[in-house]
Parts: sequence; structure tokens; C-alpha cells
Amino acid sequence: MLKVNAEILRVGEEENGWEKQVLDLSRDVVRGKYIDCDSSLENEEIIDVCVSYDGTWQKRGHTSLHGIGIIIDILTGLVIYFEVLSNMEMNAAMILQKRSMKETKMRCMTLLSDGDGTTHQYLNEIKVYGKNVTIMKEECMNHVAKIVGTGLRNVVQDWKKKSVTLR
Repeated sequence: MLKVNAEILRVGEEENGWEKQVLDLSRDVVRGKYIDCDSSLENEEIIDVCVSYDGTWQKRGHTSLHGIGIIIDILTGLVIYFEVLSNMEMNAAMILQKRSMKETKMRCMTLLSDGDGTTHQYLNEIKVYGKNVTIMKEECMNHVAKIVGTGLRNVVQDWKKKSVTLR
């Protein structure tokens, strides 16, 4: 049994090395693509990037103990950060944003996210990049379409209950 546990621990070490290599490679690609788009960034120690952030939980509702927060670069579609937590989505975002400066010299300055603005608001409240830096928020069109679609379906259902057809 002890031998099996030792093997499991070694596999975990290999995965951590593999994860770091993949993340380092994707971060290098992202940085390179931004420099390709604007050559003046080549001499910049820290560059500003546009990202999509979201978190998800093991199960729906407020009972899940495990979740993950993920930051994806919008230009390349590559994952540049992730954090597995048993805490709130906002805390995962804070950890990821702080790491972005230290590990890759990139700041996530535009956040593409779902309609839930609590994470964006939280990051600006805690001044994750300093007191004079504001993170911008862009709405994800897929989430906007879902919200509008749900609203329209609800209106149709309400009118059907009143025996009115919408044509």
C-alpha cells in the first residue's frame, strides 16, 4: 500500500511539471502574439492583455466545495492561468490576477465575462493592480443572448397564460 501511495505522489509531481510547462508555453505564445500586433510592447516589462474569466463549481447551487477559476487570453484563446479552490469564484480571480503580474509580466486589463459583475466589481474594489488602475469589463455576447432569449420566452409564456398570441 505504501508503494502505491508513493507512485501516486510521483504521478502528481509529473503532472505539476507538465502543467507548468504547458502554461509557460501558452503564456510565451500570448506575449509573443501581443508583441507581433504591437512591436512597441517588445521593450515593455509588463503588457496589458484582454482576457475572458469564468469560474465553475463541481455541482450547481451553493453547496459545492470545489471549484476552478480560469483566465483565457482573448487574442489566442489559450489558457494562461487557472486556480482550483474550495472558496468563492472572486477569490480565485483575485489570486489569478495577482499572479499574472508576477509570473508572466502581463496585466489582465479587460475582462470578458458573463453577466455576473460581482467578480469584476470585486477586483476593482480591492485594487488588484494598484489604486490608479481600473480593470474594464466587456459583456460576453453569448451570455447576453441567453439573457435576452430567456426574457423573451418568459414574456411569451406570460402572454400565453392571458390567452394572447404574439404574431
